[in-house]
Amino acid sequence: MAAVPISDSPAPLSLGSAWWSLNSFVESAFESAMLGEWEDAADLYNRFEEVRVATIIRTGDTLLHLAVSSRVEGNVKLLTGRIPRYRSRKILGMGNKSGDTPLHLAAALGMRKACLDMARRCPELLTQVRNEHGETPLFKAARHGQRETFRAMQRAALAAGSSLFDLGCCRKSGGDTVLHVALLEEHYGT
Repeated sequence: MAAVPISDSPAPLSLGSAWWSLNSFVESAFESAMLGEWEDAADLYNRFEEVRVATIIRTGDTLLHLAVSSRVEGNVKLLTGRIPRYRSRKILGMGNKSGDTPLHLAAALGMRKACLDMARRCPELLTQVRNEHGETPLFKAARHGQRETFRAMQRAALAAGSSLFDLGCCRKSGGDTVLHVALLEEHYGT
């Protein structure tokens, strides 16, 4: 007797008389994103929680990680604008296999507007979430020489009530500070 494969995908979703699996919506959303059809991807992102939390490819990125990786702030805004407020912490706090949240990636790329939008929705991500290297998004912005993004995020953290007096969020778990990394990477203006 042949083994019957067991599917761990969610049960099919009924839409009128047609049956679709949620997995097909996830695949469609990622396919749309890869083709640059961000409006279509955003529509599915809006309609299905499963699309917002699904991870893809070997890196463990979400659709929001891909939007940031596109380096187009409008793509990020399309998706972040569709995250229900009560789900912001979960969705924005999802790290990939390196522990980088979409905010970590946006900070490294200098996407100031996207960073500030995510920070408004979930300010604790600026200072409380570290990747596998012990870096906060603020630290990552400094490491990549994104001075304006770093300063804007630092102001946002202060406005949200974070105390940067001890600069704990600007220090890597191993002890390196933003000053160390700025000098090592020769980002002297940071």
